[in-house]
Order: sequence, then C-alpha cells, then structure tokens
Amino acid sequence: LLLAKGLEQLAARHDSIGEVRGLGFLYGVEICRRGRRDEAGSQEARWLLNEIFRRGVLVGLTGPNRNAMNILKIRPPMTFSAANADQLLTALGESLSALERQGL
Repeated sequence: LLLAKGLEQLAARHDSIGEVRGLGFLYGVEICRRGRRDEAGSQEARWLLNEIFRRGVLVGLTGPNRNAMNILKIRPPMTFSAANADQLLTALGESLSALERQGL
C-alpha cells in the first residue's frame, strides 16, 4: 500500500508517467513522452532504467511489444520493507526529475 500510494504521488507530480498499474507486489509504471500521454516513451524508459540502477535500485522494463518497451516493471522481494519502498520511491523521483532536466 505504501509503494502504491508513493507511485501514485509521483505520477501526479511528473507528466512522464502515464499510468501506474499494480496488484500485490507487482507494479507497472507506464512512461510516456513528456506531456504526451498517448505516445510511448521507450527512450525515456530506458534512460530511467539506467538512472534508477545508478541510484542503487533494480527495476525491469517491459511493454506491449518490442517497439514500445515503456513500462518500468517493479517486482520487489517478499522481504520488502518501508525503508526499501522509500529508497525505491526516492530513486524513481530523483530519476524522473533528472529526466525532465535532460529535456527527454
């Protein structure tokens, strides 16, 4: 619940997030071209994936097809704590802000 609320708060602050989907311990954060929720942000998602990794958090990348790999796949372990959720949300938030500064 903490992770879901945090992801929704990030989506409200960053227009690069199109939609947050999830159930249980599996979440998908759809990345769109900035300001264009109808266009998949594949390049932006790849950039975010690497930036989040640089900040010490592992997430995956998926999508509806090979040309639209624009969904950050979050599958935390069962031992995921509130501190881990904070770490993930901080890394994602900082990465989204960096993405916006890059102009991607």
